[in-house]
Amino acid sequence: MSGTRSASLWLFIAFVAFYTITMSGHIYSYDDEVKLKVTESIIERGAVSIGTSGKDKAVYSYFPIGSSIAYIPFYLLGRCLSSLVPSLPSGQMIEFCVSWYNIPITALIMVCIFLLLSDIGFGKRSSVLTCVILGLGTTLWPYSKQAWSEPTVGLLLLTGLLALNRYLRGPDAGKAFLVGILIGLSGCFRLETVICVLPFIVAIGVTPKGIDNHRRLIYLLFFVLGVSLFWSLNLVYNNARYGNIFAFGYSSTISKLTSVGTYSLTRLLERMGQLSFSLSKGVFIFSLPIVLFFFSIKQFYIREKTLTLVAISIIVLVFGFLCLVGGSRWAWGPRYLVYIVPLLILPVATLIKNSSRRVRRSVWIVFTFGFLINLLGVSTSHTVVMEKILHEWGEDALRESYSAAFPPPEHSTLFRAGKEFSYYMRSNNLTRSPGLTDTEIRYGTFDFWFTLGYFRGIPLLIIIPGVFFWVAILCFAIWRLQRALNSSSV
Repeated sequence: MSGTRSASLWLFIAFVAFYTITMSGHIYSYDDEVKLKVTESIIERGAVSIGTSGKDKAVYSYFPIGSSIAYIPFYLLGRCLSSLVPSLPSGQMIEFCVSWYNIPITALIMVCIFLLLSDIGFGKRSSVLTCVILGLGTTLWPYSKQAWSEPTVGLLLLTGLLALNRYLRGPDAGKAFLVGILIGLSGCFRLETVICVLPFIVAIGVTPKGIDNHRRLIYLLFFVLGVSLFWSLNLVYNNARYGNIFAFGYSSTISKLTSVGTYSLTRLLERMGQLSFSLSKGVFIFSLPIVLFFFSIKQFYIREKTLTLVAISIIVLVFGFLCLVGGSRWAWGPRYLVYIVPLLILPVATLIKNSSRRVRRSVWIVFTFGFLINLLGVSTSHTVVMEKILHEWGEDALRESYSAAFPPPEHSTLFRAGKEFSYYMRSNNLTRSPGLTDTEIRYGTFDFWFTLGYFRGIPLLIIIPGVFFWVAILCFAIWRLQRALNSSSV
């Protein structure tokens, strides 16, 4: 096995092990419960409806079909495990397995970053350290333990960028088709990624130099074919739900985009502040290392002009779209921006490889603060944080916490999470009592699978070996990764 492949494998295993140690073992949101209902319906009834209304009319999810299909292997694993251990409720076991869904997805994002940087010419050690900054210092860590679709979109866009880079180095129709498939598939998880098609069309249409127009047109057609192949799944799903291939189910978002007030400068600036610097979900607060993007992008552009322009275009398009429609409510940082965070961290490799010791020290100081912020994110539940703001400060404070550009610190997600973390460190209000409700168990303690299992009554003789197993896997993977890095030039 080559040094790059070996390092990729052990990097993947290390992140899977680390993220598994900090996973929650449960689903957080109504959205993901609805998507899981669709998965259940597909497997158990061979249908995409999730029930019937009072008039025996089929009820459908208004979310894209991608996540529900991606949950299928995890649903089947949960059902299999519940049949092997009948004492554990089937629903809880299925939910536990589905909550693991984004862990391999996020670990694959790290592998893609590593491979892309290696392809560009960065050393393997610099590439791995960039992955560490991304994987432990940004919101990708907290979102690895949830079942949202954004990490999957991030993986597909990043893989599309990796495929584009390889297309640029040796263009052919197959590579263009693969890029199209990856970008089109992202639209099965989040519809707004259709705006990301444009930068790829331009990149394939004008680069690399030296291709005659006839061949370039063929490559563009193969790219469009790849995009259309998977985007057509959305149209088929729309027809099954609404009897209209162009009915996507997001009427509220469309109304925002067509509202005159949406485009007022004051409102746009407020949303930019909310998404950027708010203590409730500003991306520069909750994914602090992305500030390094502005200090590294120039050098990265000098090395890879086309990839840099495509990445910047995606970042600007997605951020602009979110400023128009508003940000997400229940989130650790702006959830809808999670899939562009890897693109913002990508250029940081230049600071690690070619900078002075003072610059590298500054990078790791920023990373340390990012790590501590996201340690709060994996330790406390976002649901608890929002509910505590509601109960202590009222509905106006809750609304202000996620809609104001600069809410008061005491109304912010970050402040509330710190308070919860401090409370859990000092005492635990749960006892291993059979009278506890499942909601109390989920949200009354540290948000890890082993605390969840303990308070649900799973014996420590099962939990402790499980924790040590994943710690051992993590240590072994880090050791093998270090060997892989030492055996190749960096």
